[in-house]
Amino acid sequence: MASSPFAGVTPLGPRSRRTHSVAQELTSLIHNGHLKPGDKLPTEHDLCRRFGVSRTTLREAVQTLRTRGLLNVSAGRGSYITLPEVSTLLSDLTFTLQAQNHSLTEARRLLAALLKQACPLAVQAPQQERQKLFQHILNLQENATENLARELAWQHHLLVLANQGIGTVLAGVLHGILSPSRAMALQTPGELTRTIQLQLRATNAATEGDAALMERTLNALLIPETAATLAA
Repeated sequence: MASSPFAGVTPLGPRSRRTHSVAQELTSLIHNGHLKPGDKLPTEHDLCRRFGVSRTTLREAVQTLRTRGLLNVSAGRGSYITLPEVSTLLSDLTFTLQAQNHSLTEARRLLAALLKQACPLAVQAPQQERQKLFQHILNLQENATENLARELAWQHHLLVLANQGIGTVLAGVLHGILSPSRAMALQTPGELTRTIQLQLRATNAATEGDAALMERTLNALLIPETAATLAA
């Protein structure tokens, strides 16, 4: 039996900003791929017990996710995970960056969500255009600045394949936020090699029309702690 995405969740302490904390925990589970589009959210009773909060607090948190475009609530059927529109991601970016301690983590998750959302559309583009992603694979012989430019160009081309005009602007903003830490990371041979391998895997999946593998690979690339999902 598959483990529950809520297995590691512990009840919130009495001094926590409970609504915000529950909303952020649920958002993290979605961005990390533990809760996927189409999954039904557990019942109020189950979530209240898992988080140790009241129904009022939980409903406020659920409403926050609805506002962010992460939940679709259907009367009589329950709440289902969905992906936000790009315009919602822009608003969400402004909201999350207010929490400075989590800005880089949230920026990576938002970028992952944006690129994953583009995959099903990108694989429908002409194969000749999809193969152009290979032109932007990072290179072991280039420095971090050059490889950062390659990484942005790869992401930009993926979004162009999916006809995500606004998405290319958002990706540029997120990439700018992440660039200082990315530049340091890409100076490490291990991270550069890992990135190249995952880029190649995602690009091969794109040329083969495998959107699901692309999504999992992008998640592992941008959110390394979820890399185990590639083995699923």
